[in-house]
Amino acid sequence: MPSGARVLSLGSGVAGMEAYWVDERPDISVTQVNASMAQLSRSRCPGTLVLGDMRDPGSWDGSMAPFDLAVMAYSLHHVDDVPAMLAVAYACLKPGGTLLVLDVWGGSVRYHEACAYRTLDPATLAVCGLVRLDYGLGWHRQPDEVLGTLVGSMLDAGEARPGMWVGLA
Repeated sequence: MPSGARVLSLGSGVAGMEAYWVDERPDISVTQVNASMAQLSRSRCPGTLVLGDMRDPGSWDGSMAPFDLAVMAYSLHHVDDVPAMLAVAYACLKPGGTLLVLDVWGGSVRYHEACAYRTLDPATLAVCGLVRLDYGLGWHRQPDEVLGTLVGSMLDAGEARPGMWVGLA
């Protein structure tokens, strides 16, 4: 990221990853967009907190764009129209800006039945200009208190896998 980079976290949750980035790079600024005030109020990352629907820039003043980096960390699976959401994310970037997506993909039937969302389809992400980066990487598994025992056991069994994709504006 360039010096003084502007980061947009769409569906930010409590922004733990973004907090780490700011600790390592205090020159960057982070804008967090989330539809849950409960999650925003527990944000671990300093920056701008925006209550709004990540799918609708009109609900969170998308005019704050452009950003150097847009990140969707375990939020894209909540969207019904993945290509439309990715178009929104790309539209928020400066030319040459980066879109980073981290999420689960390729879930089993049992995983889909246990979760309130669908896993991502890597082919759809590829058509939208994203390239998968996580081949051979190890992942930090969240504790069962975060995931739930059932979902944690399914992740341990490989019934759904985390993935990381990147795209350029």
